[in-house]
Amino acid sequence: MDYFNIHNILKVASNTEVLPILPPYFKVQNEISDLDLYIQEGSFNCGGNEKSDHIFIASNFFGIPTYRIMVKGLFETPTKLFFSSMTKKLFRLSLCGLITSVLQIKLLQKGYILLHAAGSKINNRGMVFSGWPESGKTSLAFKLAKEKNVGLLGDEYLILSKDGTVFAYPSPMKAGISTKNVNLDKLDVMELKIRKIFQKLYGLSPPLFSLLSVEDGKWIDPQEVGKIGTNVRLDSIYFLSPSREDHIKQIDKKKMINKLIAVTLWFFFPYGLFWEFYLRYCMKNNINTELFQREMRDVLNLALNNARYFEVASNKKSFWNLIKQTL
Repeated sequence: MDYFNIHNILKVASNTEVLPILPPYFKVQNEISDLDLYIQEGSFNCGGNEKSDHIFIASNFFGIPTYRIMVKGLFETPTKLFFSSMTKKLFRLSLCGLITSVLQIKLLQKGYILLHAAGSKINNRGMVFSGWPESGKTSLAFKLAKEKNVGLLGDEYLILSKDGTVFAYPSPMKAGISTKNVNLDKLDVMELKIRKIFQKLYGLSPPLFSLLSVEDGKWIDPQEVGKIGTNVRLDSIYFLSPSREDHIKQIDKKKMINKLIAVTLWFFFPYGLFWEFYLRYCMKNNINTELFQREMRDVLNLALNNARYFEVASNKKSFWNLIKQTL
């Protein structure tokens, strides 16, 4: 069993490796007794599913189990997440999305939020770089990590508290990963629905990916790239968009919150297992399906009170030249 202490905010135990969402950076040697989340791979008893916060999902293919997952006590301590070895083998990406979402729910319960963003600590300022996947967040954060007096906060995830503190989440990344654009006509119905929802709610059009082209490559530890920054006060958030024309403009808090929620939900929701788990949980407890988004908005509303917000459009190599103008 491995134990993870995430900034003394969340304490997790897992009997299996779950990368990149549980990075070695948070692993501790001593056993933790006051756990927030317990993760177990292997066989498990699905009894007790009658409770409102116990959700069991499973699927068979011609009588052969493909995935079996159970989440027990979502609002208890600890929450317990069980899954079969076949689930991890066949649905690694979907499983990672589900675990990420459970972590998000546990963080929201404590007044924190897990963002899909990169970040740097520069001269004791917390700089957050958001944007759709492949917009240049990782390249920018890794480039800055090589500079003196700069700490890397993360390239995929960051934790943000209600009081505006940014906590590092240095998750490993895979070298050699490249997503592949696909034809809109070939996307399944669910992905098209998700895309339309985001266009309607946020006026944003997320990029399209093939989620099958991410198995090759090896894990890279962010600590090999640069020094990991300690928690720091949030100063500025930059939403990156690759473009042929360079420009940067300040935007209001509401617009930035919409953007942060959109990219974070998009990062979690393409994984079907979370959709199924979340919808079943809401139906079982008679909860509005917008609860997840509403709680994210509540935390961000407070966390962004004293920060600045910018849209940055540029060639990837020019982002920093524009951002420097705001320092």
